[in-house]
Amino acid sequence: MAVLASSPAWQVLQQDAKQLGQLHLKEIFAQDANRGQRDQLKAAGICVNLSRQRILPQTWQHLYALANQQELTLHIQALSSGGLVNHTEGRAALHTALRAQTDTGVCVAGEAVYPQVQEQLARMERLVQRIRAGQWRGFTGLPITDVVNMGVGGSDLGPHLVVSALAQASPVGVHYLSSMDGAKTADLLANLDP
Repeated sequence: MAVLASSPAWQVLQQDAKQLGQLHLKEIFAQDANRGQRDQLKAAGICVNLSRQRILPQTWQHLYALANQQELTLHIQALSSGGLVNHTEGRAALHTALRAQTDTGVCVAGEAVYPQVQEQLARMERLVQRIRAGQWRGFTGLPITDVVNMGVGGSDLGPHLVVSALAQASPVGVHYLSSMDGAKTADLLANLDP
């Protein structure tokens, strides 16, 4: 962050933010009555209206300059094509391949990822169907009645989002552990039959 914070494009944005912070939104609208229509981003049936943010036309230009300075386009291409973008773990981030509808050419080490993604999604679907139908049994031979998701960050928030978005009646209870706190684990397990 230190390199970014001292870069020219960042410094221009910092100065812009100081100036805009002194303006009331009422003044900004008075200077530019068309911003309500212009400062909207639309994609996939979603509209994000940014007109009530302290952003002026030159602010957009400064943001584009920062994106160019940081080579954002190259990073997006690397992300979409299976390039090494997770530098802390030394691997590709392949969530884009999970959303692909067809083989989009995402390869890691020369190997196409799409067939592997489809195979794993099919395995997950079969597992879910077996659990819901009571065919997947626990070690006691009884049907599984509850699933506990253990994860932090996106590994907790992602499943929460999916379960909420696709909420439907299910014979299986879904629970979450997102902490190493033994008390929370004990509280959850006290309400489940292992």
